[in-house]
Amino acid sequence: MWRFLNLLSLFFVILLHGTAGPAMGGNLEGPPEAKNAAQAWLGLLDKDEFATAWKKTAPHFQEKMKEKDFVGDLKRARADLGAFRSRQLVDVQALVDPPKSPPGRYVVLLYKTTFAKHLPVDERVSMVATDKGDWSVAGYHFVR
Repeated sequence: MWRFLNLLSLFFVILLHGTAGPAMGGNLEGPPEAKNAAQAWLGLLDKDEFATAWKKTAPHFQEKMKEKDFVGDLKRARADLGAFRSRQLVDVQALVDPPKSPPGRYVVLLYKTTFAKHLPVDERVSMVATDKGDWSVAGYHFVR
């Protein structure tokens, strides 16, 4: 599980600390399409549909984290938390071309999430805009 958390933490350290390009703006709401895609993806995790969730991640995510590892690590981590109860978006950060990441537009969404067996946790979902104009998951991390 630590391999999973450390790898996904790396995505957020890269994305949250320093940007190579200018931020996309001060819109705390963020692009609605990115928010909707993140919510839909988190919904898959909440229903324990981990393999489907992995298939909806960005190619560079899939290169770093194989499906088998993602599913196994996330099953164990989520089992410790218990059933999903509630989630509230608390922060949105938009980035362009962050260092050590593929070029592009990114949105990092921070949620306060409650589970049956644990006090609220911080969940971060990093979304990247695709060439098709939709959004894909580039990273996921939670902190208890």
